[in-house]
Amino acid sequence: MSLRKVPPGFPMQVLCFNHDAQITTTATIFDFLAPQDMTIVGLHATGTFDRTTGDETYVLSVEDATVKVSTNGAAIASPTGQKAIECTFGDGGHHVDAGDRIEIILTNGGTTPTVDGFTAFLQVLWD
Repeated sequence: MSLRKVPPGFPMQVLCFNHDAQITTTATIFDFLAPQDMTIVGLHATGTFDRTTGDETYVLSVEDATVKVSTNGAAIASPTGQKAIECTFGDGGHHVDAGDRIEIILTNGGTTPTVDGFTAFLQVLWD
């Protein structure tokens, strides 16, 4: 996992979210209200992804006030074991207004999709 490089002097922070319960369905894994204006520049996540039958798929995305804002949903097709996935937000990132609801969503597909020990790292610049 590599975090996006930010020029010196920018107030960057990595927000960490941990989900200990097993995930077996598509769900909003984490959500929060933006405490102030910010720009999302990266999302990285790790977890143990199961491929019991081999047809399982997992897609990670971010929504701002119910609108998908990640430019590409990070996808893993039929993974085995611990994996890292990420989303991108274009060259300038995605601006978020204070009070907007941000959701980190994991979309699961296939016969028996299961994720354990899911942790997400959201890289933001405070505006």
